[in-house]
This record gives sequence, C-alpha cells and structure tokens, in this order.
Amino acid sequence: MQETRIFDVSVVIPTYNGVRYIAAALDSVRAQTYDSSRIEVVVVDDGSTDGTAELVESRGDVRCIRQANAGVAAARNHGVAETTADVVMLLDQDDLWEPDKVALQMEYLCAHPDAGVVAGHMQAFLEPGVEVFSEQVRRMREQPMPYIFPSIMAFRREIFARIGPFETSFAMSSDFDWLVRLRLSGVLVHTLPDLLCRYRVHGSNSSRDLLNLQREMLHVIHRRRRLGAS
Repeated sequence: MQETRIFDVSVVIPTYNGVRYIAAALDSVRAQTYDSSRIEVVVVDDGSTDGTAELVESRGDVRCIRQANAGVAAARNHGVAETTADVVMLLDQDDLWEPDKVALQMEYLCAHPDAGVVAGHMQAFLEPGVEVFSEQVRRMREQPMPYIFPSIMAFRREIFARIGPFETSFAMSSDFDWLVRLRLSGVLVHTLPDLLCRYRVHGSNSSRDLLNLQREMLHVIHRRRRLGAS
C-alpha cells in the first residue's frame, strides 16, 4: 500500500574550513521545491578555524553544532544523532543539490515503503582554473552518472540504526566503508534516473589523493572479509 503521509527531512552537513563553499551548499538546500517547513538543516562544524561556524550561525535558517576537530565521519555521526526526522540526507560542504532533489526522493519513498535508500545521478563541475584529475571525474563532468555517494542519497532513519555509524578510524574512506556495509545488509537501494546533485571539483578534494584513497579502500575490503561480511 502506498504511503500517504508527508515526510519530515533532516539534512546533515559536516564542514571543516568550508567558508568558501558552505553558503552555496546551504542555498541549494533552501532552494528545494519540497515544503521548506519540513526540512531541518543541521551543520556540524568540525573545529574550523576560518570563520565557517560564524558564517553558518549568522544565517539564522540552520542549526550549527560545533565540535572539536574529529573528522568527517565523527561530524556525520554527531549530526545524525542530533536529528529526529523520518528521513536523513547528507550533504558535503562543497556539493550542490538540484532544486527537485528532496521532492523526487520523498515521492519515491512514499510510493515504495520497501525502499530504504534512494540515490540518483550526479554530475561534476570544475572550479575556474581547476583541471580534471581522474577518468571518473572526466566522465561524470561530460554527463550525469548514477552514483552511490552520501551527498546524493536519502535514507530512512532506521537504516542508520541497522547499519551503524560511520567508522571514524578511516580518514578518507568512512563513506565507502559505510556503503559496503549498506550493500551487505540487504537494504533496498534505488537509483532515480534524475540529476540530483552536482559534485564540485576544486583544488583540495580529498579524492585527489588517489594512492591513499585506494589504500584505505583496500583496507576496508580486507577488514570486511576478516569480519565475515558482518
């Protein structure tokens, strides 16, 4: 049976020294076509030293939580724990949502009670003067691609209780580890055909450190094998 109630949504944005990008990310949330009164926005400032927290607090339309620097995984976990809505969405400080993202994902979740997570398509865009640094980014810049990535996904709240928190021991691959656990759990993940999110390519994306990123991802895989895919 199709659900008829309207969902509330909690948006969690971890940030660290993101003063250059955070306002645009927040603006993309506030530009959603979904009922804004049902969207709660929580920014977790992970010990920024560049005035990010002050900028966020000056807006008045979001809640800012400050914590000592502990990494993006800890910031995400803190933010999720501080929210209560039926559906949780994550957004990185330098990414942007398309205006219909929330509405399209909520429509799907209402129509499909068996779906635990909804993703969609993502497209990369370059900051001025920045070059493409990987084949994946090149392809994602040329056309939107289906993607499983925190900034693009909508999660039913109970999924976090089932999968557990983001692993704070990983500096770069906590999202990859969490998504591996999600896949192994059997939770139904659906990918919409729509462009929902734009991935900003700039000079300091963590994914530029390909060698260390690959090392951590291999560690994630080996760790899950040792744990018997638990």
